[in-house]
Amino acid sequence: MSNSIGSLRFLGAMDWREFVETMSVVDQTLRKDPGDVYSKMDFSTRDRYRHIVEKIARHSRFSESEVARKAIELAHEGADGNGGDDRAAHVGFYLIDKGLPQLERALEVRLSPFLLSSLKHILHLARLVSFFPSRHYDHNKDICSAL
Repeated sequence: MSNSIGSLRFLGAMDWREFVETMSVVDQTLRKDPGDVYSKMDFSTRDRYRHIVEKIARHSRFSESEVARKAIELAHEGADGNGGDDRAAHVGFYLIDKGLPQLERALEVRLSPFLLSSLKHILHLARLVSFFPSRHYDHNKDICSAL
């Protein structure tokens, strides 16, 4: 019983953010950002990048670590072609900015997770609009008779 309580105390005192980042292959890969920006970002921003890598991997045939490696590879190409201070030298350019389509093409993403999210919102709105039948609209008065 005392061992269990001791283990629970240890787990409660543990810094889970640090644990996750030190054990994450994706995080270790993204830290190779040639612009050296990723490692200086706060936890929530790095976590957002890791979740984007996860989404992209789900919509491609590549693993999360392969997605992260490809993003780093593109960032290195951006640094080599444009200089280390250019936006294209930061891994974020390929995860959340204008370089995302380039990364998705390189990874043969079936359907962009971001486009898919937008489509879901559009379909939801279409369902809401179709809920109101057209018979409520009075074409002669050019106003909605339900009002």
